Amino acid sequence: MRAVSLIEPLEDRIAPASVTLTNFGKTATYTDATGDTVQVTTSKGSFLANQFNFDSSGNLTELNIANVSTLTGANIVFTVFPVVSPGTSSSSTVNIGYIDAIGDSLGSVTIPGDLGRIDVGGGVFALALGKLTVNSLGANSGSTGISNITGGIGAINVAGNIEGTLFAQDYNGHTGTGNIGQLNVGGSINGGSSSVGPGDVFFTGTLTSAVIAGGIEGGSAAYSGSIGGYGSTSGGLGTLSKIGSVTVKGSVPDDPNPSSLPGVPGTSILGGSGAESGAIVAVTVGSVTVAGDVYGGTGTASGAIQGGLSLSKVTIHGSLIGGNFTAGSPSGADLAGLVFGGKIGSVLIGTNIYGGSGLNSGQVLSPGAIQKVVVMGDIRGGTAGASATAGSSGAINGNALGSVVIEGSLMGGNLVLGDTNQTGNDDGVISSATTIGSLYIGGNVIGGSGANSGFISTQTGGVGSLVIAGKSEGLVGGSGSTSGALSIDGSVTKLMLAQNLTGGSGANSGSMSINGGVGSLAIGGDVMGGTADNTATISVFGLLKTTTIAGSVEGSSSGATKLTNTGYIQADNIGTMVIGGDLISGTAGSGGLDTSGAIRATDAIGSITLGGITGNSSNPAIISAVGPANVTAKSATDLAIGSITVGKTGAPGTTVALYADILAGYSTDTNSGTDPLGTGVSANAQIGNVLINGSIEATNIIAGVGPGTTGFGTAGSAALSGTGVTDFSTILSKISQVIVTGSAVATASTTDSYGIAAQYIAKASYGGTSIALKAGPDNDTFATSDDHLLPATGSISGDTFLYEV
Repeated sequence: MRAVSLIEPLEDRIAPASVTLTNFGKTATYTDATGDTVQVTTSKGSFLANQFNFDSSGNLTELNIANVSTLTGANIVFTVFPVVSPGTSSSSTVNIGYIDAIGDSLGSVTIPGDLGRIDVGGGVFALALGKLTVNSLGANSGSTGISNITGGIGAINVAGNIEGTLFAQDYNGHTGTGNIGQLNVGGSINGGSSSVGPGDVFFTGTLTSAVIAGGIEGGSAAYSGSIGGYGSTSGGLGTLSKIGSVTVKGSVPDDPNPSSLPGVPGTSILGGSGAESGAIVAVTVGSVTVAGDVYGGTGTASGAIQGGLSLSKVTIHGSLIGGNFTAGSPSGADLAGLVFGGKIGSVLIGTNIYGGSGLNSGQVLSPGAIQKVVVMGDIRGGTAGASATAGSSGAINGNALGSVVIEGSLMGGNLVLGDTNQTGNDDGVISSATTIGSLYIGGNVIGGSGANSGFISTQTGGVGSLVIAGKSEGLVGGSGSTSGALSIDGSVTKLMLAQNLTGGSGANSGSMSINGGVGSLAIGGDVMGGTADNTATISVFGLLKTTTIAGSVEGSSSGATKLTNTGYIQADNIGTMVIGGDLISGTAGSGGLDTSGAIRATDAIGSITLGGITGNSSNPAIISAVGPANVTAKSATDLAIGSITVGKTGAPGTTVALYADILAGYSTDTNSGTDPLGTGVSANAQIGNVLINGSIEATNIIAGVGPGTTGFGTAGSAALSGTGVTDFSTILSKISQVIVTGSAVATASTTDSYGIAAQYIAKASYGGTSIALKAGPDNDTFATSDDHLLPATGSISGDTFLYEV
């Protein structure tokens, strides 16, 4: 008798409810709400009918395969067999609410439709899921919540949008193991108004690469529409989170600035009202490439690319645009529209950087070094800047800047009248806490109405090369204080301005302040004072070695209000200076004028060559120097001014020095304008050679001598003396040679007088004839009636004397 088995074979059977299990439980089949047949297969293990949960319409709301060890490494595939018949809404897709695979490690999950969320991994599995392939994530299934991937996931392929949350997190206490190999999104990561969920991808480990065919759009929730390294607290950076590369190829669903060109993206990353929404964030970021614009929202740090410790490379083919706060919320949009890294390798902006009204919006920012930044268009400041907080919208800020290239212009921000939260302060700036290697601006630097707008600065370091190559305007001050200006706390090797240095209506606007030496300074146009104090000024605390100015240096005229320091160059020491035009002073109004059209050295001047010196009866144009700082009683000389050449050869009849003062031994201190020539401080000061190629009028050439009652051309003139005056008996004030090729034109006044004076004048000629001077010092004096009155032209008596004291 043959034995009969009491165990029923595992053959095909009909499962409970609407699921049919076949192939020994490896295949589950059901009919969804649209009437389509859906087949679910597993490459390992088997399904149970009670693992499938449906809603009343027939949609699969949950596949619960948690802690099923036989499914470890399984590939789970959903396949749709559409039924096309009258009265059906058949499609080739299926929406799955939730897959619970906690405790399992799956090989792959493939769904030709939307997956609301999935939980997978845990325990000892370093790789929770090999590959997830879906049409969309969290977009259509109606399921909300977070997809928790406990451990790594090899690849995520989403044909459409990600509108739910996916979180790859550490497994079994191993920090930094929530890894994502590849993230490929055919649509957008969408947390915006058209999204049903927050739309974000988080991880605690490494995201090797991500390609987004659409855009990344933030919404109202914090961190919505973002790719981010996640930490122990919500939104915090994991200590080991890392991004290899992210490429964003298209536009966001709700594009505020769509491109008018076919195939060209508009906004690729868009911040929302939620903090850090529309963002790419990790502790370490390799490269990020964005096809369109990065646009900040109203949320803090929205529309941002951030590498907490480092950001290697960012390429934005569009613009970086700062966010704007909403009415009544001035602290909003802070850092919106941001590229940030603890240190940054390189940043390329294909068009412009625009600041917004949000503080620090539209900015490339690092507390460390930024090696290279290239902006193919302009940097324009916004309106940001509350009165107590620096704004820096539309800016590049770093602890140290290597190479910065701005092909367009740097433009300052503007205040909004009546709104103290929109002052435009510190907007449109390039700033380094230490040094700038090289800075090239292909356009102009234009100050705005905000303070420190259109502003380039370092705090504790110098600049290798700074070039402003614009062909139209140059460095131009605005109505804001220190707008359209440079402030460098260190030396500058090369400083080149292709056009003009022009002061504005704001104090210190259109100015250069360098707290260190300058190797070479070249200005292709004019230096022209503005309508406020310290405008069109060049201040160098150190050696201004070589200077070339193609145009003129012109101070401003004052009105009823006193004006100080316009069209003014000052340095500790001036090496060689060539000015193609003239040094021109302004006219003093009723308010007074202090230092308009002047060149002064606190120590010494090597040589100056210029076309002319033109002052007026209310305010002379001045060139002055004190003398070398290291002079002692044992020094052989005290050469304050090496040489001065005024005018071009061949024009002796042209007046090239009018109301001009060339002064050795005089400091820059004018005692607030009461001593307009400066303060006489050295009776030993010397001048080398002075060549005037033309005529002089109302001109003084003085070395170590003080004026008499009616000027320098009277018997009351004497060697400088008194408190604060250096006078070594071993050193005589001296002029080595004075040549005036033209004549001395007398003024119409009968009460003024002018002089060429020192203790010793070695050689002099006038109108082509040498002046007979007695040998040695202190001989050609008023006291001995051996002074020399230079003959005047016409019927007016001469008023210029050459003499010794």
